[in-house]
This record gives sequence, structure tokens and C-alpha cells, in this order.
Amino acid sequence: MKASILLLVLAAAEAAIAQAPIAQAQITQAPIAQALPAPCDSAALRTPIGTQTDTLRVFLRRADLSSPLPSGWALSALDGVRQAFTFPSQMSFAAYVGGTAPGTAVATARSTLLFDARKDGTVRIGGMLSRSGSDLLDASLAAAIRAAGEQRAFAPLPAGQNRDMALVAELYFGIGDSLRAGMDVAALQLPVYRDFTGPVPPKPSEVVSPDESLVQALAMVGGDGRVRKGHVDFYSARYPRFAGYLIQQLDRLRSVPARIAGCAVPTLVLFVLEPPR
Repeated sequence: MKASILLLVLAAAEAAIAQAPIAQAQITQAPIAQALPAPCDSAALRTPIGTQTDTLRVFLRRADLSSPLPSGWALSALDGVRQAFTFPSQMSFAAYVGGTAPGTAVATARSTLLFDARKDGTVRIGGMLSRSGSDLLDASLAAAIRAAGEQRAFAPLPAGQNRDMALVAELYFGIGDSLRAGMDVAALQLPVYRDFTGPVPPKPSEVVSPDESLVQALAMVGGDGRVRKGHVDFYSARYPRFAGYLIQQLDRLRSVPARIAGCAVPTLVLFVLEPPR
């Protein structure tokens, strides 16, 4: 699973994207060839063939991605969040990714939360930017940030920060990058499922924009092939105004859904959108 996810470096906040002007663009979808799927074996879908250990991590970054957080301050704040974090004893995972063995999939999830760290160390929760599909996981992240604020884990703010700081907290399986600081929260045994057939993301035949050459987005696609609202993260989008337009347009695109034991399942899909050459 790590080989499938860890290379995906997320870099754009949906809060900033949603408020940006919209660029001119047009998207049409090329036809997707689809073979008849095997019959759904619901018993096999519900029965994992094993488990895979992975590490759940919490990340912090600035909401506007303007600069990295000071490392010392970020680690102190993350440690406060880690100590306040209570992981649910039972949780279902809403999406799948390719596993380490061919033909298998691993259940996974991710939550992304926008909040303000105030000068007095308290926090103001802004809302979920992306949901994991598990209400328990989403609620546990919000509760940990709120509890860390009550313990003044974010105070004092970094030197030179004279006003409240807009931050994004992410809870998922992955690694950090130059703009995010991360800390391990828990080691989990993730269920592994058999007979996995990966999704076929749409290949838009045309993306026209005067100011954008490449956009890559990670989205949760349901068993019906549709992008689920609230489950889109951009990690390669040079111009936020164009990415904001694409959030609306992704609803028009359709994927061939992934399947486990012949049953259509929700998966995390990487969309690569680029203009014709």
C-alpha cells in the first residue's frame, strides 16, 4: 500500500481553491472501454485474506501553503495533538488502494481539517476539507485538535506570527514533505482483500486553459464510477483558480470502478489532467 500512496504529495487546500476566480477551461471525456465484470461474490468481499501493518500519521501545514512551519514549533504542536488523540476501537474504512501483492487491495482512509490556531493557544475549527468516509475517524481528528487547543498546545505561536494562524491538519497513511510536518499516531492492521481489479480513471480528451499545463488530483471514486463530493485533493495545481474550476468539472467525469471479488468498490483514484499538445 505504501508504494501506492506515499508518492502522492498533496499540496493545495480546498478552502483556498474554492474562493479563487475560475479560469476558462473545457473538458471532454474520451470513451472508456469496459469489459463485462465477473459476478459479485459478496461473501468474498466481506472476508479479508489477511492484514497489512501501516502507520497512521497526523500532519500539520499552513492553509495557504505559503511556507513550511517552523520545525520546533510544529513538532511541539503535533505532540500535543498526538497526546490528545483517541483512536476509535472499531472503525470501517471507506476506500481501497492497491496492495503490495498483485490482485489485492488494502482498506484505507484520510481526514483533512481546517482550523485556526489563535494567539492565546486555543483553536477555532473551520470544517472538514475532505472526509475519510468514516465518521469516527473524522470526529477523532476534530476532537484531538480541539483538545490540544484546550491544553494550549499551539501556544505560543511561531515568532513573527502576530495574528491567528490558519492551519490544516491531515490524518492518514503517508509521509510528509517540505510543506508539512508529521508525527505517528498509531500502527494499524489494515484488512487486505483478494481479487482486486484496479479502477480505470477517465482520460479527458481535452483540457484547455491559457495558464495551466498540468493538474493532478486524488479523489475518492464510488462503486458507481462517480467522484464523491468532499473527497478531492489537489497536489499538483499551479493556478488555484483553474483547480477550483476542475473541482466542479470532476463531477462530469466517470471512472470504471475498481472491483473486489467482482463487486464494485470505492477507491482512491489519481486523475491527471493536461491540455492537448
